[in-house]
Amino acid sequence: MKRSILIFLSCIALPACAADFSAYVPKGWKIIKSVEGDLNDDNQADAVLVLQKQDKANIILNDSMGQTESDTNPRMLKVLFKQADGYKTAVENTTLIPPESDKDKGCLDDPFSDVSIDKGRLKVHFEGFYSCGNWWKDRIDYLFRYQNNRFLLIGYSYHEYHRASGKIEEYSDNYLTGKRKRTTGGNVFGSSKDRPKVKWERLKAKPYYLDEPYHDSIE
Repeated sequence: MKRSILIFLSCIALPACAADFSAYVPKGWKIIKSVEGDLNDDNQADAVLVLQKQDKANIILNDSMGQTESDTNPRMLKVLFKQADGYKTAVENTTLIPPESDKDKGCLDDPFSDVSIDKGRLKVHFEGFYSCGNWWKDRIDYLFRYQNNRFLLIGYSYHEYHRASGKIEEYSDNYLTGKRKRTTGGNVFGSSKDRPKVKWERLKAKPYYLDEPYHDSIE
């Protein structure tokens, strides 16, 4: 599942620091996911918010296959660092997490699945499932680490399988080593004829930081 949608939002006036991270939700938006954990190694519980705009004008009727309505409201990923006097915005990204619906892909379910914090790293998880018109199901994980005052993408994994044949395609990227592990030939149904093969490739992508617009060339 590849996404090239870039959604640039106008600057929204919000407090530079506040005691409650709900203060960072702009008017007309809502939190669809929040998680807390230490991201900058200061033993403070930082907050990660996934926000979605609530504008009825962005809900579009779908006259083709799939959902009857497409909610194309933009989303925002916001990271807040916990400080003694409250929270402070560390970074916000308006391009990594796509809208709930794609007006050109009415059969595609909401691709956003989850955000989590594990061992000081931020993981953003997606799953792609089509209710019609496509037999493939995929999952994607982005792994970010805070270093040198920025969130650097250090890992990326992609896994997809065909729901009819069971065929698997997957790869995982390590941006610290600059290598990709590609696995082909697997099958979710466990056929003895399918023997996975692993191939290592060198990555050509430039480092990607969460404070930059997301673009497909990092994949």
